[in-house]
Amino acid sequence: MAADADGREALDALYWRSEILQALYWMRGEVLASEVEPAALAQFLVAGADVVARQMQRLVAEGYLEPADAGGAAG
Repeated sequence: MAADADGREALDALYWRSEILQALYWMRGEVLASEVEPAALAQFLVAGADVVARQMQRLVAEGYLEPADAGGAAG
């Protein structure tokens, strides 16, 4: 049963990595924003701010994003 939970968590992380990185890439490419707060990105992605913030922290830890400042923005 734990394997199913781990598999679900891995799929969720993969989904959010893709969604967040695509949104940030698009926003930067369209010169809409180079740094985005998790709450603003959550609104754009129609997701919970806590979920997006947690996933952005994970992306920072994995080296996909760099924190822009102590306020939590990333880009």
